[in-house]
Amino acid sequence: MTVDLKSRDTYPAWTSDIIRYRDLDPNAHVNHTSIAEYFENGRVRLRHEHLAQLGDDILTGFVLAKLSIQFNFELHFPGEVSVGTGLSRLGNTSYTLTQGLFQDDRCVANSEVITVYIGKETGRPTPLSDEIRSALEKVALIGA
Repeated sequence: MTVDLKSRDTYPAWTSDIIRYRDLDPNAHVNHTSIAEYFENGRVRLRHEHLAQLGDDILTGFVLAKLSIQFNFELHFPGEVSVGTGLSRLGNTSYTLTQGLFQDDRCVANSEVITVYIGKETGRPTPLSDEIRSALEKVALIGA
């Protein structure tokens, strides 16, 4: 089955943000770094809502291994955006989140992030616990 990453119906977790004037670049559209921040807010919110109950150490034990963003359309000020986030892959020491940035029903960008769980003492990739895996599975992309 193919998942439509440009459809709002695909994502189980949501957050929203406003487009700030400071988000603009000299061409008067939202800068790519601001779009990356919208995606980051979505990932952090998902982690706090779905993993925080596992303890404070859980929220600090992750590092990004890869971030990719596909820009589909320009964004302009003023406005609001919504970020949909969902789990697209669950590995041994890492997981992949896929995201869509929407203005109304239009998907203006997509993101894929590989996050690795790092051991506090070792600083090395560490297997995801059953509790972490269970919490992440609850936010799997819809239709995947």
